[in-house]
Amino acid sequence: MGSALRFELLGPLRARRGDDLVGLGSAQRQAVLATLLLQPRRPFGRDRLIRAVWGEEPPAYAVNQLQKHISALRAVLAPDRPLSWTDLGYLLAVEPDARDLDAFESLVAAGRSARNAGDPAGAVAAWRTALDLWRGPFCDGLPGPFLAAERHRLDDLRLTVAADRLEAALELGEKARGHPGEPARGHPGEPARGHLGEAHGGHLGDTTVADEARRLVSEHPMNERLRGLLMLALYRGGRREAALDEFRGLTRLLRDELGVEPTAALQRLHRRMLDADPALDPSETSRETTRQTGVAPAQLPARLPEFVNREDELDRLDALVDGRDEARVAVLAGTAGVGKTSLAVRWAHGARARFPDGQLYADLRGFDPDGEPADPGEVVRDFLIALAVPAHAVPPALAGQTALYRSLLNGRRVLVLLDNARSSEQVRPLLPGTPGCLTVVTSRNDLTGLVVAEGARPVTLDVPGFAASRQLLRARLGAERVAAEPAAVTTLIGACARLPLALAVVAARAVTRPRLSLATVAEEVRRGFDAPAEDRSVDVRAAFDWSYRQLSPPAARLFRLLGPHPGPGFGVEAAASLAGEPVADARRGLAELAGAHLIGERAHGRFELHDLLRAYAIGRHRDEDPAADRHAATTRLLDHYLHSAHRADVLLKPHRDDRVTPDPPAAGVTMADFADRREAAAWLAGERPVLLALTRREKGFEATVVRLAWTMVSFLDYAGHWQDKVDVLGAALAAAGRLADPASRAETHRMLGSALVRLGRFAEAAAELDAALAEYARVGDPGGRARVHRTAAWVLERQGRDREALDRARLALASHLAAGNDAGVGRALNAVGWFHARLGDHRRALTRCQAALDRQRRIGDRFGEAETLDSLGFIHRSLGAYPAAEVHYRRAAGLYREFGDRYNEADTLVSLGDTCREAGRPDAARDCWREALEIFETLEHPETAAVRDRLLTAP
Repeated sequence: MGSALRFELLGPLRARRGDDLVGLGSAQRQAVLATLLLQPRRPFGRDRLIRAVWGEEPPAYAVNQLQKHISALRAVLAPDRPLSWTDLGYLLAVEPDARDLDAFESLVAAGRSARNAGDPAGAVAAWRTALDLWRGPFCDGLPGPFLAAERHRLDDLRLTVAADRLEAALELGEKARGHPGEPARGHPGEPARGHLGEAHGGHLGDTTVADEARRLVSEHPMNERLRGLLMLALYRGGRREAALDEFRGLTRLLRDELGVEPTAALQRLHRRMLDADPALDPSETSRETTRQTGVAPAQLPARLPEFVNREDELDRLDALVDGRDEARVAVLAGTAGVGKTSLAVRWAHGARARFPDGQLYADLRGFDPDGEPADPGEVVRDFLIALAVPAHAVPPALAGQTALYRSLLNGRRVLVLLDNARSSEQVRPLLPGTPGCLTVVTSRNDLTGLVVAEGARPVTLDVPGFAASRQLLRARLGAERVAAEPAAVTTLIGACARLPLALAVVAARAVTRPRLSLATVAEEVRRGFDAPAEDRSVDVRAAFDWSYRQLSPPAARLFRLLGPHPGPGFGVEAAASLAGEPVADARRGLAELAGAHLIGERAHGRFELHDLLRAYAIGRHRDEDPAADRHAATTRLLDHYLHSAHRADVLLKPHRDDRVTPDPPAAGVTMADFADRREAAAWLAGERPVLLALTRREKGFEATVVRLAWTMVSFLDYAGHWQDKVDVLGAALAAAGRLADPASRAETHRMLGSALVRLGRFAEAAAELDAALAEYARVGDPGGRARVHRTAAWVLERQGRDREALDRARLALASHLAAGNDAGVGRALNAVGWFHARLGDHRRALTRCQAALDRQRRIGDRFGEAETLDSLGFIHRSLGAYPAAEVHYRRAAGLYREFGDRYNEADTLVSLGDTCREAGRPDAARDCWREALEIFETLEHPETAAVRDRLLTAP
């Protein structure tokens, strides 16, 4: 077949040879051709083709008619002769990509790939081009059930792509534009059709996302996804009331036409708009936060001392910000210890003024000797939090995280420093993708993928020359000492392979021995190895060996023990626990190591190791410390973090009913102390990367790892680190699976189910809870089953399934009764009453909750009493009995305050304020909301924005 013959099915069927239209005859003849085009290069049996065109009961003349249509089409499509008969049926041998449908499906796939790769701009462009191919309904006007079914499928796909495009454009936070002035796709003299058949010139021009979403909603008024996109576009455009009107209009339409309510997802979006959730417009939220507080992220580490003169490299980096070089990514590549990080950090500090919107930094740990490289998802989540996005608002998937990250940086000038990258793939999701930002990457690898695909500017660092190395030694040892022994200096530089890190380590130790000649130092270092000089890794080891041998025995032991610490940093108490010694002794050891330049002090009281030094320490640890000592050190380290986290958790949530007290710590463990809840939360926030790493890495300590994960969940939930909560419990579940302990597996399944609810992953949550029930049934634990049923009731409540939630609360009550757990019975009665209230059965609700309150007062369960008082406040408020509701809410808030449960106190105060407002006492309402807001702000809780909005909109 000639390559010029092409077929257009996305609209009225057309065939073209070059620019000339080919006449195809009647609608039925075109239907035959179109049906064959839907199965190109594959035989289509005669009987099947007849049914496809005429239906299941074709007329008697259908065979004769088909033969006439085939003959006519052969003549029309000549001289290409694509249509032939085979033993298996008719065969239309068109070339691949001869149909516009092929181009459409290819562009749809390309858009999805771009979006999955974190490139929403690429997705928008691909989907715009795909939609511009449409001239009307698929094979418009042609008969036949086969074409009708395909028309329905492609209409659905077309609408999905249009919605996907709007969603990606919203992720970008920009107008979804076409190419104004570009001619419409089509041919002279023909009207161009829009994405869904509406004439508009073949492109969006200056149409905004909201305008396009409204047009689509007008054509598909009950499509809830489109309505949600329209609501979000209006909201982000500052038209909150218009967005809320759209929800109200859809609710009326669905009730009138179908007798149903909007989906749970759309209802959640509506509630978030009512609450003015700042995460709905994260770009503006972040910028407004910066404007109000004057705070931009400033994450650059302190300047590192082993920097040597790199004027050429500094100039190449300067060119990226002064206009001489338009690249927006620089890759500093070179061997380990050559000074990449020192150069990058030194330059970044000097360039900070060029990036007034902040500086982001991450150690990607690409060459960590005893761990995995940093997950880009974890890094971008931390960047989003640094950019003022609440942790709970961070999208769970990497593609969504990257899209939000790039949207936030759009129009801003931010420097991103990515240290120790292993691969281009690790870096790519972290690139801003906006011209105002600059990314500097350091790596031992060349990262040619970034150079080729992202236009990154490579800056290769070679080992410094002798002159630069001598300058480094002069800065550290003093000019007189270096000048006095030039030959020894040359030998020392050679022995250290001119690597700045090795020179810095040796110099730091030599400073402490001022009477030792440099010739002696050089000879001692040189004799420390027997390998060829070109083997730089051995040279560095020799320099480390020399410095290590100068350490006191306690400091040397501490250095070895620090190697396996997961990093990225550690405090004094962790070091003391590793060594099993008092904090004062650990401080002396750390000071000696810092003075020898074997560890660095990143912040006051917080230390870290260069990855080469970490690898060296791990090697020494394995070679010199017996296996029993290594196991004991790891046990102490885990106990330090487990018991410190447990102390913090007790302060955060004093009356947590599923807390498991860990076994006593090993001898020699030092635990962190916290004066109050704020200090506990700050410790957990600072140690979060270490805690997460410990739950993933430590095999052989499964029971401790599982309990460490259980201990972390309250903090991760309060702070909104919901994806971290799922991750850490997933790791704990894997560890529990290696234990012969079904009770641990059951409780972990239950907690993981609860965590998945926060991310809206209800089906997965239900599966985890079912697994927990099965495990608890295996061990015969009715109390455990009761906790599962209570969690399941909460899951169902989040889905708006209150009737089913009531059933699960009743099951929890039955299980607690079977277990003889009085406190559990009281709390389950309260849950049953709560769901009766939500279902409008206030008489039963009052009965159940009053019974719960009586039982709790009888057994002295004052925390359960607070929960039930809160429920009774809700019931009386629902009945319009506002004075009684206020009494119950105030008593509940007082009990929560007594227990130090600040979150529940604030939550109850919000309900009390709402009650006062409904009772016509706006001043009292504002007082309650202000008190609640103060608490939520202290907690940095996600509900802060909703309470603030109540105060802003109150009369």
